[in-house]
Amino acid sequence: GKTAIDLGRLRLVDIMAEENYGDPHAPLPSICPKEDTFATEDEVLLLANHYMGTAEQWNFRTNDARGSECMRRLYDHQNAIVGKHESNEVNSWLEGFIRSNGMEEAVHLLEGVGVVEHVANLEQLKNNDESREPKYKETFKIGDRILYVYEDKWYIGTIMASNCKGGYDLRYDDDSWDYNLGVEDMILLS
Repeated sequence: GKTAIDLGRLRLVDIMAEENYGDPHAPLPSICPKEDTFATEDEVLLLANHYMGTAEQWNFRTNDARGSECMRRLYDHQNAIVGKHESNEVNSWLEGFIRSNGMEEAVHLLEGVGVVEHVANLEQLKNNDESREPKYKETFKIGDRILYVYEDKWYIGTIMASNCKGGYDLRYDDDSWDYNLGVEDMILLS
């Protein structure tokens, strides 16, 4: 998920804090630590679903610093987990939207919603960008089972994401998470 923030309620010191590093999932860890940002659907006031689209759309940004190979692996992983999920959660909103706007206006406003756009000249864009493709070789891959050591304690978990620069997000077997962990304290189990 992403975080929505009412900037009008913040002080300048909250925004300028050194530990605010621009993560869209936890943009202000100085006042809202990352470990407190994940909520269930019944705990949030606003729920917005987004869709992955096609692999072509996912990889459209050819200048992503993680590189196309990393993004392809991340797409495959995310698509395997959530890409096939279907939900009727939008139905109650849609019924109210139609009631508020009338059927004709609702149809007009929603025209093209859900239609996957074709990305023109994607191959040409990618070919022009090949020289900037990072040459980083990852130590682990998404889905690897890991033994992680922290302060003389051992934790077992699964790599859920990679920043393709040596940092990994790890979900432990007790469903807790750590983010952007380095490889120096990890041992591959599988």
